[in-house]
Amino acid sequence: MGFTLDPEVAVALAPMAEAMADTVPPPVGDVGSRRPVLETIMAQTAALQSMPTDVKITDFHTAADDGTAILLRWYVKEGAAAGPAVLYLHGGGMISGNVDVYDGPVSRYVSNSGVSMLAADYRLAPSTPIRCRSRTVTPG
Repeated sequence: MGFTLDPEVAVALAPMAEAMADTVPPPVGDVGSRRPVLETIMAQTAALQSMPTDVKITDFHTAADDGTAILLRWYVKEGAAAGPAVLYLHGGGMISGNVDVYDGPVSRYVSNSGVSMLAADYRLAPSTPIRCRSRTVTPG
């Protein structure tokens, strides 16, 4: 059985396919080469739709254990009542991407749903190794 795209999906993906047509895939494991390619594709895809005008964006920062500032971006639909929110972690396979690249998609989610979102940036692998601390948790 062959793979075929739904015609509507094919039309929606055509601009991304055109943008990638001349791109040579970087070697497997070459994060330094993959990052700019992936971020360009993500930015071009996000730019295909307009930014909503009814979403307020506010930046905050928190500090990692080593003192590094981590960006937290809060998206709220204007006039929406306070309520539950979504924590959004951007795509990119943990090796690429950033909150800025996803401003459009997150703003559109918030505009269309009325649900606030907090997008948390994170340091990318493998440049920043994951450090885990063991903790003892006592119930109650």
